[in-house]
Amino acid sequence: KNEVKCPVCSLRMSGTAEEINKHVAFCIQDEDSDVNVDDTDSFEKYEMGDETGIRPISLVPGG
Repeated sequence: KNEVKCPVCSLRMSGTAEEINKHVAFCIQDEDSDVNVDDTDSFEKYEMGDETGIRPISLVPGG
């Protein structure tokens, strides 16, 4: 059994290809569940006339 590094969480592990694939699939699923696409409160909104928008700089980390 070769030691490999998980491309998602960087954990060093050894096992069968099936075990490693299951681990990677779990990591990807776990990583996806942390994403909150409905959270618009962290963006700076503005209104211009009848339109509401989000300032693009608000989308940049640290912006």
